[in-house]
Amino acid sequence: MAREIRDETGNVFGRLTVLEPLPKVHGQDQKWKCRCACGNESIVRGPSLRNGKTTSCGCFHLERLRDQATSHGLSRHALYSVWNNMMARCYSPKYVKFQNYGGRGITVCERWHSIANFVEDMGERPPGTTLDRIDNDGNYRPDNCRWADRVTQNNNRRGNLKIVVGDKLMSTREIVTQYGIPYYVLTDRLRDGWTGDRIASVPWKPKGKSE
Repeated sequence: MAREIRDETGNVFGRLTVLEPLPKVHGQDQKWKCRCACGNESIVRGPSLRNGKTTSCGCFHLERLRDQATSHGLSRHALYSVWNNMMARCYSPKYVKFQNYGGRGITVCERWHSIANFVEDMGERPPGTTLDRIDNDGNYRPDNCRWADRVTQNNNRRGNLKIVVGDKLMSTREIVTQYGIPYYVLTDRLRDGWTGDRIASVPWKPKGKSE
């Protein structure tokens, strides 16, 4: 006999008020749609509500970490805004691009929940750079993060097509820049089945230009 699911609708757990159950998936814990006191809605597993593991949409954890940074005088550190934005994009549904980070499972390693550790591991930020994940499907952690300029970050975007030219794997942006080929010409050549070597080696001349 199937175990009866306890109805949590209307119950309050920390900052979360349970709105309704989600359809039960066989073999998985019952999940509930909840509204946080800050106004965000989130989906939480029943056991996480009852054992106190989850008490907010993530806003409480962020507030606590920010308070710790302030108490240690690190809220005025040059890297505070970088750290704060990193945490928000992974743990705050209010963040404008949350769906590209926390919404698809990207997290921050436990060590970096302390801004002091983040500062120690990343060091001073070079001018003109921002925080970049080497593997865009990986989490924020010391071995997957670097300071990178905008060109490097653009070349590392998720979904940026990579093409083999010689013995090198290049992005479309790198090929366009290095070989002076307009992007529409590159896409036409790819559509026609050209190899990376041929795309890079065959000169392009604007229509109407003589050889």
